Amino acid sequence: MFGDPRLEAIVYCLAGVALIDGFENVAIVDFRKELRFRRDFAYMVATKLGSFAVTVPLAFAWRSYWALVLGIVTGAVIRLILSYAMHPYRPRPSLALWREIMRFSKWLLAMNAVVFVVGRSDRLVIGKLADTHAVGVY
Repeated sequence: MFGDPRLEAIVYCLAGVALIDGFENVAIVDFRKELRFRRDFAYMVATKLGSFAVTVPLAFAWRSYWALVLGIVTGAVIRLILSYAMHPYRPRPSLALWREIMRFSKWLLAMNAVVFVVGRSDRLVIGKLADTHAVGVY
């Protein structure tokens, strides 16, 4: 849509981040639920520090936007690893309750789609009508 071929590889990498995040251990919400904020804090800070420790040196070495992309991917991998290292629960795939999940998820999906369109429509329109520089300035 933006007409910049460099974006294709970035979009694939960020889509990979969404895929990695999908495999994260869901039990980390127990940290907040059980008011174990120390574990939640350690989880979040370790993720941020790990991502920072990769992004900044690569930014100085490469002087490229790829340092940011790799930092985001690294953060997702660290979140994935820590989510299993910090909580003993091991989820198993099951389709036993798929009807109940779909009954709830269809409305959640619809709402998220509407929020996305409303929140990003200005950027999409500007990206279609203007060049990359104008989008960056906006």
